[in-house]
Amino acid sequence: MKNLSLKFQTLALLLLLSVGFRKDSGYFANADRFVLVPGGTFVMGGWNRGIFFSSRAEQLQFPSHKVSLDSFYLSKYEVTRGEFAEFARSHGSENNEFQTCKNYARDDRHPAICISWYDAVEYCNWRSQKEGLRPAYQMNKEWKTTGLIYKYREVFWDQEADGYRLPTEAEWEYAARSGGKQETFSGLADPPKDQGPPHLFNWSPHADKFREYGVYLPSDFEPDVNRNSGTQPVGSKLPNGLGIYDMTGNAQEWCWDHHDDYRNKPQKNPTGANNPVYHRVLRGGSFMDQPSMLPTTWRNYSVVTNPDERYEGAGFRLARGALRK
Repeated sequence: MKNLSLKFQTLALLLLLSVGFRKDSGYFANADRFVLVPGGTFVMGGWNRGIFFSSRAEQLQFPSHKVSLDSFYLSKYEVTRGEFAEFARSHGSENNEFQTCKNYARDDRHPAICISWYDAVEYCNWRSQKEGLRPAYQMNKEWKTTGLIYKYREVFWDQEADGYRLPTEAEWEYAARSGGKQETFSGLADPPKDQGPPHLFNWSPHADKFREYGVYLPSDFEPDVNRNSGTQPVGSKLPNGLGIYDMTGNAQEWCWDHHDDYRNKPQKNPTGANNPVYHRVLRGGSFMDQPSMLPTTWRNYSVVTNPDERYEGAGFRLARGALRK
């Protein structure tokens, strides 16, 4: 019996080594809250145009282009109000705008909203340090100004760090589309081609299932739905094909990238424009948005993408690079 136990222990050790195990307590302590997103190649951006193809926001989804990504880990859930409150208390910022969103996020299980991009980056570093990981970001304390009102701080991403970080925009879309599948909404496979492709303002092919996946603002055509219910606890709806929740609505999610137009050429692990004065990217739509702003390819384009702004619908989720042997 003792020999059998020893064999099982040896087998377990070999298994851990085979997946690139290293002493990384924070990572494995939270393994049940993260999903391994296998690397791959997909066509990023819009694959069909709406009948009202005119707005700047819709144009930003084109041209579609091929992107290849390495494997990475992404949180199953958006960072919650309870998780962020612990960080806020430790930084003496209990009374910032984060607290004013309590009318929308009722308890600690709801996603943290009223979060700026800088808030999200600082949370990533704080949590990394708390779990003994190497922080992914270095942030200059000095504020710089461009133009009359836009201010920013330079942030540098150490891509070799094992700490928590924000997903890139490409990683976010790839994960939202269940590994780059042709899903207009996260987790909802598009209808067969013989039924015609859904355009970006037509969610009717998904109407019967949409409420099961998304936390959104219903239209006037849905009178039986509470129109102002705010956020819902993370994981309340169905997950997408990778087991990731709330990538359609609930909270919009900050990504690493500076906002920029797409380039019509293949890319490998893109990280966005190299320009510190560009706005940052928000993805996924929120509880305040109707379905037309919730497609997996939709890119938020407005003043609220200023990384210093705290928008009522803006939150985030965590990513980490995959372990390397």
